[in-house]
Amino acid sequence: MEEAKHQHGAPMRNLSVRRERLDGMLVIALSRSYETAHRKSKRLVAEYGLTFSQFEVMEALLHKGPLTVNAIVEAVLSTGGNITVVVRNLEKRGYVRRSTNPEDGRSFIVDLTDEGRAVIEELFPRHMELLDEALAALSDGDIETVVGLLRKVGHADDERKAHHD
Repeated sequence: MEEAKHQHGAPMRNLSVRRERLDGMLVIALSRSYETAHRKSKRLVAEYGLTFSQFEVMEALLHKGPLTVNAIVEAVLSTGGNITVVVRNLEKRGYVRRSTNPEDGRSFIVDLTDEGRAVIEELFPRHMELLDEALAALSDGDIETVVGLLRKVGHADDERKAHHD
């Protein structure tokens, strides 16, 4: 007997009604939690005339130092096309500069300017205070538990690939 397949050839799992409901509930809860945790921060970031994507790029550069566009995409979990536009707009504002990557002349290294660094160094601690307020109902132990569980989900594809290789 041949097993059912998705359109792309992957085997379909026969999920129970309960598991489908739980999966849906989890994704909705994660999405709502993310929005709740960032609602005030998005308003704060807008007060600085920035989009949240611009803030994320500047935060990545603050904490990781100069990065290629591809490394920024990985750091902020976005798409290359979107990040290219975000970087261009930050460059127009004088918050970042692009320079040719000495290791690969086809790509650029993006870094904060002094003005960009001053803005993100002022903004980031305020963002963290707002996140702390939004997550105040959780103890440190609660947060450690949730992070541990979500890392299992985040690494699930890696685990599956390792078992199929």
